[in-house]
This record gives sequence, structure tokens and C-alpha cells, in this order.
Amino acid sequence: MFRREEKTLLVGSIEKATALRGWLRRKAEMGLRTVGIICEEPAGKMIDNIPVLGGADRFRGAIQEHGVTQVIMLEFPQFTDLTRNLIATCDQLGVRLLMVSDLEENSAIR
Repeated sequence: MFRREEKTLLVGSIEKATALRGWLRRKAEMGLRTVGIICEEPAGKMIDNIPVLGGADRFRGAIQEHGVTQVIMLEFPQFTDLTRNLIATCDQLGVRLLMVSDLEENSAIR
């Protein structure tokens, strides 16, 4: 077991989180611990053993309450005010931000 634990917060749809469940389980063996997901589902729900922590308005609070060290955005963002705020919050709090690429599924290049 690795000594350093990466407390990870997911941001995005339940569908994307479910699609990554195998990857998340494998990474758990190396110290990645998923503390929850920020999505449009009601807070308090459990999705595939991942607690729903609320919507985007709970982002900063969830990071602080759970001691999050990294955030994974499950969908490559369009740069809206909401996305800019999420990125700025990660920067301000010193939290690593990872973005899952959807290039393959959205690419017209074959």
C-alpha cells in the first residue's frame, strides 16, 4: 500500500463516473481514494459506492471538508464561468486538477 493518499473529488456526470469505476478501483490500490462526486444528482445519494456531495455550489466546501488533494473533471470542459470558477478554486486551494479527455469520442478525425 502506498503511504500517500490522494483524496480525489470527481466533477461531472454519474454516467462518466460509472464508466471509470474499473480505473478508479485499480488506482485505489495505489492510494487514490474517491471521496465523492459533484454532480446534478441530489446530495446524500450513493452512486456505485461514491457519495454525491451536491452540485457545483458545494465544490469549494467539499474540497475543504474532505481534505481533497486532487479533482478529476470527468468531461472535458467548455470554458464557461462555472468552469473558470472551478479551475480558479483548485488553483487557490492548491489542489491538483485533472481533466478526462473526450477527444476520442468527439473527434471527427479517423
